[in-house]
Amino acid sequence: MTAPAGSREVVRAGIVAAVALLAVLSPLGRTRRQDDSFPLSNYPMFTYNPRDTAGVERAVGFTAAGDEVRLSPELSGGTVEVIHAAQTLTNAVRRGEAGELCIEIAGRVSGSDLTDVTEVVVATDWFEIVDGLRSDDPRPVERVVHARCEVPT
Repeated sequence: MTAPAGSREVVRAGIVAAVALLAVLSPLGRTRRQDDSFPLSNYPMFTYNPRDTAGVERAVGFTAAGDEVRLSPELSGGTVEVIHAAQTLTNAVRRGEAGELCIEIAGRVSGSDLTDVTEVVVATDWFEIVDGLRSDDPRPVERVVHARCEVPT
């Protein structure tokens, strides 16, 4: 003897509802706080403890007297777009091509109005995040130099 069609539909609906409920609640069983997924999010970008410092790849000019000169996006990345220039530096460092980019930047500096800049450095500068955001002129707490080159005269 078979169950009436109505009760089979109720059982089927109950199974579908139970599976859906288990799928929705499954993220609660995660052991790592960094795990984040649909349908429940613990917003790990807000709940983890970030580092106190952040690294930024930069190209910096130096005068013969040793004074540091900030290079514009046009000089450091070959574009007026700040994000694009920053990504150009990051990509070159990651690919091990900082030396080639340094020479390219030095050539652009040579053709600019920064006549007192004699050297270009491509580096990752590490900044204290909170202090850097509060400061008008943040200074790196650490500098990792990837390339150094002279500006052609």
